[in-house]
Amino acid sequence: MYYLLICRSLTYAQRAARVLESFGITAIVTRVPQTITVDGCGYCVKIAGRYFIESLTVLRNAEVYPKKVFALYDDGAHVEVEV
Repeated sequence: MYYLLICRSLTYAQRAARVLESFGITAIVTRVPQTITVDGCGYCVKIAGRYFIESLTVLRNAEVYPKKVFALYDDGAHVEVEV
């Protein structure tokens, strides 16, 4: 299971990934899947499920806030998560 932290821009996603990486959390900047995005574009940071809570804490402390968060399951399904 993974989580997708939807960001407002590529630069913001890169900043979030750098913050997470500095705490030893692997973060991959990628495009938001077409099945999630409404406007057809956007970037997100993909993190492993086991780092979810820690990632939110790290980002909150760095004042980097994702627009939305989605849980991405192994079968490809995704569900928005309230944070």
